[in-house]
Amino acid sequence: MIKMNINKEFIPSTILINAMAANGVIGDSKENDIPWRRDAENRKLYKWDMEFFKKETEFNPIIMGFKTMQSLKKPLPNRYNFVVSNLKYGVFPETGIDSQYVFPKVFTDYQNDVFSTRDVVDVFTDNNKFIMFDSVEDILEYIIMKMNATFEYEIDKVFFIGGSKLYEEVLKKKYVSNLFITSLDENYSGNVLFPTEYLKNYDEYEFLDYNNGDIRKYEDKNFMFKENLAMKIGEYQMKKLHDGVNLV
Repeated sequence: MIKMNINKEFIPSTILINAMAANGVIGDSKENDIPWRRDAENRKLYKWDMEFFKKETEFNPIIMGFKTMQSLKKPLPNRYNFVVSNLKYGVFPETGIDSQYVFPKVFTDYQNDVFSTRDVVDVFTDNNKFIMFDSVEDILEYIIMKMNATFEYEIDKVFFIGGSKLYEEVLKKKYVSNLFITSLDENYSGNVLFPTEYLKNYDEYEFLDYNNGDIRKYEDKNFMFKENLAMKIGEYQMKKLHDGVNLV
């Protein structure tokens, strides 16, 4: 049972990225879609936002919830597609996701599946799969401890891409260092809202203007973010050690 020390230099920026209407709507679960994608007047804004999203997230790990994975249908290309889900491989329900897009090894805990360098290389040389983990903490720990310890380069950015439950969880737990939010000038109908109450913990530092909307970038007011996240992942490891789970 080996516990690795967490070097704060290996802590990536953890960035929440999304688009939000003026009334806080970020989606519509009934349509399983983004409302303004269907709006002809804002089609250019949607395209502009998608280009920004691609530019920022490409070649980086992205973290999503299960419903967001369902809405995508298949992994986003040139990105490491991590999914938070307590579903075990082999009991994967009918979700509309082709099994070819799900990585054929389940990452659930360290007790029954001790990771090796080969496991890491297998995952990160095939970035056209959804990679399932049980929790956000497991994903962050895996990225920090395994990717940065295995590869010659460091992963310096990780993106949370939705949905609303994941956003609320990571904001509440203070796992987010930055936010990139495309803000639309108009209200839209939808039942999925962004948890705007957490924005008070962040300072705006950049503003990009566009017709009918803009992109606002925020950073955590606590400049000790990397130290705090290293401490939280360390505490998570200690809990797993206490529960008898092997760490590598």
